[in-house]
Amino acid sequence: MTEADNIYNFNGAGTARMIDHALEMPDISTDEEFAHYARELVRCSEGQTAETPLEARAMTAAILCKMQAYDRLIEAFDRMDAGEI
Repeated sequence: MTEADNIYNFNGAGTARMIDHALEMPDISTDEEFAHYARELVRCSEGQTAETPLEARAMTAAILCKMQAYDRLIEAFDRMDAGEI
């Protein structure tokens, strides 16, 4: 996949929507919340294409941003892999 093929590579308006969504979402504060966001990310991104409305793609990217900002990201993924959460 090239940079041009990336459906989450937004122009200015798309980036602004993603930032708006991320700012509206609460920060992730527990591993359980992280697991919830991870499951939602998989659910909402399945089947997204370049024809998927910008709003939906921006929300997907915002969820990923919130997940990346979680300070226990690695530990939460490990717990998910172990089936603990």
